[in-house]
Amino acid sequence: MKTNVSMSKSSGNQPEKGPKDVNAAGYIHIGKVGGVHGIRGEIKLYHFSRQANSLEGLKELFLNIQNNKKDNLQRFEIEKIRIHKNVPMLKLVGIDDRNAAEALMKVDAYIKEDNLAELEEGNFYVRDLIGLEVFETATTLRGGASQNAHILLGTVIDVIDNPAHDLLEVRLDRGYSTCDDICKTVLVPMVDAFILGIDIEARKILVELPEGLLNPENA
Repeated sequence: MKTNVSMSKSSGNQPEKGPKDVNAAGYIHIGKVGGVHGIRGEIKLYHFSRQANSLEGLKELFLNIQNNKKDNLQRFEIEKIRIHKNVPMLKLVGIDDRNAAEALMKVDAYIKEDNLAELEEGNFYVRDLIGLEVFETATTLRGGASQNAHILLGTVIDVIDNPAHDLLEVRLDRGYSTCDDICKTVLVPMVDAFILGIDIEARKILVELPEGLLNPENA
């Protein structure tokens, strides 16, 4: 079983990287308009979360009509929302034909942070994982007895959406001696075999890495 991650990101906690960046404080970048449906202005929302049903009941959507213009989000009231094959299909008030819908193609979409749905246990938003310290388990011998120790591996800088399972991108701590300077980041599969625990309040993740994962040629 894998640990589920919802791919929404919020301001202040994510790396500056591509279209998943946040454009205005207090808003969450959830995806972008990826297509249109029919002739009455319905749009397809390509979203970062695998849980499309988390958007059900949403009343408003904010679109960055002028892409790359910070703090310039335009509010749209949602007239209707439905989920088709895990893709949210939205009818926005004022978008009443195919031409109007096509004008929104590839526009980034946001919701207010307050409207972010609560996730089920074992699911996490990317914004909650970015910045967490990652510790690796290790067994040490003290006085002839083995003891478990936690060694700081590094810090989460991103979560990569992968079809098989999400991947934690971890920037290695300078004091981590297993890797030389060539190995600056490592990708940790978010599956139970490797992720032993995630403590959001303590801001730490405990992992047990497979042998060979930290070889420089694999980093």
